[in-house]
Amino acid sequence: MGGEENPDSALARTLIRSARIECAERVHEIPEVYQILDDVVGRGWSPLFARYHSRRILDALHNNGLDLAYIRNVRYDPVSGAVVWTIDDGRVRNISINPARHVDLKDALREFTFDTTRAVSANDLSATAANLRASELFDDVDMSLQHRADTGLTIVVGASDRGNQVLRLGARIDNERFTQGSLEFANINVLSTGIRSTIRAYGSERIGELAWTFDVPRIAGTLWTASAKAYASFRHVWIYGAVANRPTTEPLRTRVQEFSEDRYGLRLSAGRQLERGGVVLGEFRYEQQRYRDLDSVPMGYQPLATLRVSARWDDRDFVDFATHGRVVDLAMETSLFSLSNGLSFTKITARTSTTLDIGGLFVTPSFMIGAADRPLPGPELFSLGGQD
Repeated sequence: MGGEENPDSALARTLIRSARIECAERVHEIPEVYQILDDVVGRGWSPLFARYHSRRILDALHNNGLDLAYIRNVRYDPVSGAVVWTIDDGRVRNISINPARHVDLKDALREFTFDTTRAVSANDLSATAANLRASELFDDVDMSLQHRADTGLTIVVGASDRGNQVLRLGARIDNERFTQGSLEFANINVLSTGIRSTIRAYGSERIGELAWTFDVPRIAGTLWTASAKAYASFRHVWIYGAVANRPTTEPLRTRVQEFSEDRYGLRLSAGRQLERGGVVLGEFRYEQQRYRDLDSVPMGYQPLATLRVSARWDDRDFVDFATHGRVVDLAMETSLFSLSNGLSFTKITARTSTTLDIGGLFVTPSFMIGAADRPLPGPELFSLGGQD
């Protein structure tokens, strides 16, 4: 006669007598995983049981820094009563480009915050995705993870190529220097090296500059950055005095002289980015400058060399037409006495601006404060632009 199976007999056929893992060496260093293995020995095997304890193992892996670790399979041998979890530590083995949305792999790799020699965290992926989306080379970026057939993961990147050459035309009108036109040409990825080269010229009757800049946003894929800039410029400045014979309670100022700030020189800077939003820089500036009365015989140029330390935080969503975010600039600059014709000064400045959304109208108020000692030369004086 048939009858119900003895529960003890059913348990004997599914009893887990041993449990182990097959994995990379780093997983063996996590004690929580072995606590789970000890816990399952002596219990009955079932698919539901496997899913429950697999989830516990994954939680232990993720809580110990293996954010991308996953379980390839779970095997149970009813003869020996052994259960084996095969665990992949989620190491990135390869980075490839989606053939349907192809961009240059070298350009994409330059934005990665990690390489394939170490385990990758969720923060690494998030920072890399932010870098790719903020890059001037790409648009509509997507990034996905694929499990490899052997071991590890492949990261697949797809994007639209925005090109690497930019031409900008601009115009500005203010209350003193009249209309200014500007022309800028930039190659934002010279010969696929990641170097940005920019030539910019702007000017009018009263102000003008010609500059050539080279920027290396990320040196060898690191967060270190460097730049070089050669430039020449002039700016006319009005000097004001009090109108004679005015009542004491009704003073009036008028233009009495006009000076020109002329300079040409070179700036070299290097520093380190602070994730996506900040940068700390040291800068060396060497230039020839003069502050001359336009009604007098021009005087000769005087050398000036300075060292400048600055910190900048910029979390705007867009540089040109931001819709939210703020900018904070702090800087201290001091002259090098031996290279500045005996001139010695120190100058400290702080600037901040915030973009506000007022019913769909974006407004960016700004605030600046500065301090300097008395030997500060004329071309280095503080200016808000426009009316001096």
